[in-house]
Amino acid sequence: MNNTDLKFKTVTAKDIDIIRTTALCAKINKEKAADILKDAYEKNDNDTYIKLSYALFNLCANTSNDALESKMKVEAALFAFEEILEDKPDYWLAWLYKIRILMMLPNNNKDESVIIDELRDMIQIQENSDYMPYFIAPYFLLAELYMNASEIPKALDIIEQAEKLQKCKISNFASTIHSIFKSFIKKAAVMHYQDLMQRAEHLEHAFF
Repeated sequence: MNNTDLKFKTVTAKDIDIIRTTALCAKINKEKAADILKDAYEKNDNDTYIKLSYALFNLCANTSNDALESKMKVEAALFAFEEILEDKPDYWLAWLYKIRILMMLPNNNKDESVIIDELRDMIQIQENSDYMPYFIAPYFLLAELYMNASEIPKALDIIEQAEKLQKCKISNFASTIHSIFKSFIKKAAVMHYQDLMQRAEHLEHAFF
C-alpha cells in the first residue's frame, strides 16, 4: 500500500486511555509495571495495544541518569512503534511517537533527511484522511527541523501550510500536542525568529 491509498484511523478513546495509564504507571510502582509490560509484550506478538503500552511506558519511564539504560529504553520504544507500523501503517499515534523519538536521537545517530521524508509522508496521508485538529502536529515538527537547520523560508512555508488547516480546539491528548507547540515557540524565541514565533503563538491560541 502506498501513501496515496492510505488513510489514518482516528485516535480512539482506548488510545487516550493507554497514554494516560502508562504515564501514571511510569510514576507509580515503575519497576513492577516495567516487568509486567515487558512480559506481556514478549508473549503477545499480535496485540497492538500491548505494543503501544510497552512503547509509551519506555518513553515515560526513561528518567534514568544511566546513559546505557536510557538508550535501551528509547531503542525498545522505537522498535515497538516500528512493529506497530509494519502491521498497521494507518496508526497515526505510532507515526507521531516514532518520529518524535527519531528527532530526539543524538545528531550522530539520526538522518534528518529521512525524518523530513517521513513527516512529509505523514502530512500527505493526513490529506487523504478525515481531518482531525491534532493533524497540525507534524507541521510543527517539520518546521522545527527546518528551523534548526536555519532553513527559514522552508520553515515559514510549512507554518503557512499549517495556518490553512481548519482551526478548532484540540481535546484529545492535548498536552502531548501542546508540548510540540511549546518546543517550537521556545526555540524560535531563543533563535530570534520573531515571525515564526508569532505565527506559532497565533496558532497555539487557535488550537488550545
